[in-house]
This record gives sequence, structure tokens and C-alpha cells, in this order.
Amino acid sequence: MITPFKNRQTLQKLRLKMEKEHQLTALDPKEDALEPKNSACVKKASRGEDQNDGSKSSQERVKVSEESVALWASLTTWATEENCEYLKQNNVQGFGVKKDKDGRMVVPLRDMDFKFQSLLFIGHVTTNIKHGRRAGLFHVIDPQGRLSEERKLTSQETLVITRSYASAAVVHEMVKAPVIVAFSVLNIIKFAKSFREKYPDVTLLFALDAMAHQKVNPRLPVMQAAQDVGGHVIIPPFRETEKSQGLKDWNDLVGLHGKDRAELLFAAQVRYVLDKERNRKNSREQERGCVL
Repeated sequence: MITPFKNRQTLQKLRLKMEKEHQLTALDPKEDALEPKNSACVKKASRGEDQNDGSKSSQERVKVSEESVALWASLTTWATEENCEYLKQNNVQGFGVKKDKDGRMVVPLRDMDFKFQSLLFIGHVTTNIKHGRRAGLFHVIDPQGRLSEERKLTSQETLVITRSYASAAVVHEMVKAPVIVAFSVLNIIKFAKSFREKYPDVTLLFALDAMAHQKVNPRLPVMQAAQDVGGHVIIPPFRETEKSQGLKDWNDLVGLHGKDRAELLFAAQVRYVLDKERNRKNSREQERGCVL
């Protein structure tokens, strides 16, 4: 049972403690209940999600946030590969996540102002804190503090958005850049515009799963959202036979080829999409020159 706060000062002290100890991170295992199957589902689910989200009063949100802070403060063990089954199974590090008494990984969720709002529990299944939400919230890996309020990311820096915690952890280790974990395709689509507005100059990468082997490809609306904000989609270069074996994300690529090889493949994918965009811009400029 969560002990209620006796005064606002106690809550504020706990929030400040969280900010000091927090290493920004985020996300989910195999299933994603919010993930749509096509663009029509995206629109439908998005409308429903917005309606559900709007039904919660500001008082309810404040209560969930306070209960999350209290529960987070009561947890004393940081999640590691040695004590957390999820991290061990996926062979990834824990960034700003804790472990509860049931062995689940506990992930703090934040909003676009990076304010702590809720908790996510990842074990055999993924669950929210009671009355909590995932829509519009994320976890971020940023141990260097590049997303702090004191500075803005420049055009020479990179921000990565991905769906699962396992992918986020390995991508961060490969590129050493801040990584936003969105938990769902719907969230990625929402965050595309929001993070572009927040960081207008940064190189924005979307590290997606390789799902081309599926009959209906849920990443297509995400690719459109990335294109709309000048972002770039990076997909693990699996062979068809590897996809058929269930390999799909960047964590699987590391497991298949090792960290060093996966890092080279990721860099090659980034160079490819950036060169492609550069060539496209040059072609447009040349066409304008011919017209003039």
C-alpha cells in the first residue's frame, strides 16, 4: 500500500531526488497492446486514445503522479542484468530503471516537459501503475544529460526515437545519443511532431523494427510521420530468412552479429538515409536552377 504524503514539501523533495538520480530511458517487451496494424487503425485508435485520455480529470492525473513518485521512492534497488530477468534475457543494461519485489523492471514515464507522470512494470507481461497511462508518455535514455533544460540539441547532434526498451538500450550504447522510448507506434507518431518542435535543428532518427515480412506493415504510418518532420527511418538489415525466424529489432541484430558488427551496420544505415536525403535535396536545387 502506498503511504500518502503528509505535505507538499515531502512530495517536492522526492521529485527533486528523482531528478538527481534519474538517468533518462524507456521500454516494452514483445507485445505492444497499443500498436496499430495499419494507417486506418492508427486514426481510429488515436481518436479512442485521445477520448480515453480526456476522460481523466487533472486531479486523477495528479493523484497517479503522486502515487508513482511515492512508489518509485520506496524502491531501493536499481535494475541490472544480474537482478532483473528482462534485462538478462535481452542482454541489455538498465538505464534509470529499478526493480520491484516481484523482480519486474520499473520504468518511470515522463511527458513532453520531461515531468514524471507514471510508472510501467515490465515482467512476463507489461502493466501500468493503477489508473496510469502510456499514451503520450515515454522513458528516455540520456545519462549525459543532453536533454536538460539548460541546453538545446544542435544540428550536429542526434536524437533517436524507438519503440522498445531493449532496442533503446542497445542503440544508445551504439551511438551514445539520447534515445526516446515510445512504447507504441501511436506514441511514435505523436512524438515525431512534438520532438521536432522541441528540437528543430537536431538530426532525428527513428530506429524501427524490421516488420516488412508481415502482411500488414505497422511502420508505414510511422515512416510518413518521420518524413513529415524531416526525420530518418533506420531499420535493422535482416535477411528474409532471419525475419522469418522472428528477428526484428536492433537488440536481435546485436544478438545475431555482436555489438561491434551491429554498430557498423547501424552507422551504414544512417549514412545511407542521410546521403539519400542529401542527393534528393541536391536534385531539387538543380531542377530549380534549370527552371530559373
